[in-house]
Amino acid sequence: MNEFIEQIKASFADNVGTDFLSFGKKLIVVILILVIGFWLIRKIMKGIGRVMENKKIDPTLQPFLIALTGFLLKAILFLTAA
Repeated sequence: MNEFIEQIKASFADNVGTDFLSFGKKLIVVILILVIGFWLIRKIMKGIGRVMENKKIDPTLQPFLIALTGFLLKAILFLTAA
């Protein structure tokens, strides 16, 4: 009976270690995706703002469109990272 319990303990320890390592790798990848994604979204939003200013789009509409674009891009980013 003790051998059986020791086998279960050893198997559990191996599986837990492997699971934590796998989870850690996935977590690092998700964090990298989010950091790079937020950086790109910020650059895209600034670029859209500049284009709207150059095209002389209504100044009251610009913040709304930029915020809407940012929201949609962030939603896509979260869905991609999940």
